[in-house]
Amino acid sequence: GAVLTEIFKQDQYCPFSCTKQTIELYAVENGYFDNVKFSKLPFLIKEFHKFFEVYYRDVIDFLDKEKDLIPSIEVKLNEGIEKFFEMIN
Repeated sequence: GAVLTEIFKQDQYCPFSCTKQTIELYAVENGYFDNVKFSKLPFLIKEFHKFFEVYYRDVIDFLDKEKDLIPSIEVKLNEGIEKFFEMIN
């Protein structure tokens, strides 16, 4: 519960898109944030967004347009999340 509350906090006047929130929720629900220190969450979420915007923009664009998590996009989503966490460890 506390992790979900923290990842959905947003800076005033800088809301996250529904797609970015969906990607965050997917990562949390699939255990990717389980070993992250709570105090590092705000920084890591911002970096997570930047990483996806640069390296997995196609996933964001697809989810924005289609609003559906098809198997091929889910594979890319997992790949991106895993690469992000490899990069920060």
